Amino acid sequence: MNNVSGSTHTQDKKQISLIRQFLILAVIGISLFLIQREFSIWQGKRAVSNSGMPSLTINKALTLAEIDNKPLMVNFSAYWCGYCRAFERGSLADLDVQTAIQQRFHYVRLEQTKPEDRKWFDHYKIFGFPTVLIVSPSGEIIDQIVALREPNEFLNQLRQQDKVLPPSSSYKNI
Repeated sequence: MNNVSGSTHTQDKKQISLIRQFLILAVIGISLFLIQREFSIWQGKRAVSNSGMPSLTINKALTLAEIDNKPLMVNFSAYWCGYCRAFERGSLADLDVQTAIQQRFHYVRLEQTKPEDRKWFDHYKIFGFPTVLIVSPSGEIIDQIVALREPNEFLNQLRQQDKVLPPSSSYKNI
């Protein structure tokens, strides 16, 4: 009987050891995930600030758009999104792209992690990042353009908007 009891005790110790190892690995995995996530967010914030692209709040942009009839370019983005960071560092950091955007649109960058911006993601049913919408002064979607990293390709897309945008006294061609 003692051998059975000793064998059960040894099996219990092994199970406890396995559970302990699993918990340690789970804590390490979760920690690494959280560290990677925070690092991605930090990289995203840095990419946005380094792009130099000035952004308005959506409420300010809609107010200005009603005055000058200039559409909005709304960049739905997330700091943790690698494609968003590439778009910020590539096209949006390019001075020609910035000039073209500022001539044609009121630029707005909405951040998925900011609670005050989330309602706009829901309103326009945005699920993928980055998503760039051209929005009328009344808030209706005019078009969606692809957020390309290559500045020249993105400029070509902006030039294509000349065909779909309504005429405006403040609107300029490049």
